[in-house]
Amino acid sequence: MTFAFLQTTSISSPREKYSRHLQDDQSSETRFRFEETLAKSNTILLGIFSMASIEAAAKRDLIRNTYIKDGGHHVCSLQEYEDMLTNKSKDEIECRVIYTFVLGGASYAQQTLWSPKSNERISLPKHHNWAEVEDDCTYLNIRENMNNGKSITYMAFASMIAEKFDIDYVAKIDDDTVTTIPLVIEKLNDLPPSPFNRRIYGGLFTLKFSRMKYENHHLEILYSQGQFYYMSRDLARFVGSEMPFENYYRLRFAAEDAAIGSYILTHERPITIIDDFNSVFWRHPAKSLDDYKSWWDRREEEGVMPFTHKHDTNFKWFCEDEFPRRGMVLQ
Repeated sequence: MTFAFLQTTSISSPREKYSRHLQDDQSSETRFRFEETLAKSNTILLGIFSMASIEAAAKRDLIRNTYIKDGGHHVCSLQEYEDMLTNKSKDEIECRVIYTFVLGGASYAQQTLWSPKSNERISLPKHHNWAEVEDDCTYLNIRENMNNGKSITYMAFASMIAEKFDIDYVAKIDDDTVTTIPLVIEKLNDLPPSPFNRRIYGGLFTLKFSRMKYENHHLEILYSQGQFYYMSRDLARFVGSEMPFENYYRLRFAAEDAAIGSYILTHERPITIIDDFNSVFWRHPAKSLDDYKSWWDRREEEGVMPFTHKHDTNFKWFCEDEFPRRGMVLQ
């Protein structure tokens, strides 16, 4: 890690102060205080997966009127965040959860996966081929799909946005997942900020077996379930645009969340996995509007959110047997 950028004479943001502090030989306690202060300015780009249908539009309205509205100044749309950055610095903005509804916008197209080698843009203008445009939606330049490339395309798009606007984390959430912004921010406060948050992958983890082979071994994939998962922006960039393109098909699983885990675990460097099973800060699935409203109305009841998820994933066996000497870290 290099700190060449620290040669500046004026240090105005907490991130610069923290980076500069790493050069100093001071106590661990002081360093931890700096890190804790810095983590409280963490931001996350929350991609809420939706689609173009009457039912999905109703669910978007419900989400806007529940956890988006309830988040107050701590949540804003991607468009609003961009507008705020025109006359404020990141540290002056209260918004920490930047959301956008994610839709496949090219209904006429054949491609379901955007390629980084393509000359085509990754997202479409909001006026493009839509009768009713919603300002808090992102229209990806692919045909709508669930498991054939939408998540990967979103990771490529989200990593570009995160790097452009210095957003620390990227998340994907289903539109039938109920959460609250205070709980999302509570999780953000526990995470290291960029650029010190390399290769972090979090959510609610499980295992999946595949008959496919990778390096002459059958794949036993540890992955975060698609109801809600998050990662540092460098991992989003790796999945979306840096991984060898042939791996998208060679290591693909039928389910998008398992495929994302499969791609992430091919990274050459150690991956830090954060399993949130002890404090799951969302509920899933809420398939109908009534189910969604029911979970939302009960959100503050004990054992609803957050709650402890009981699963039987044997992480110790998995790590020792499947990933010897690969440096995977569990938290």
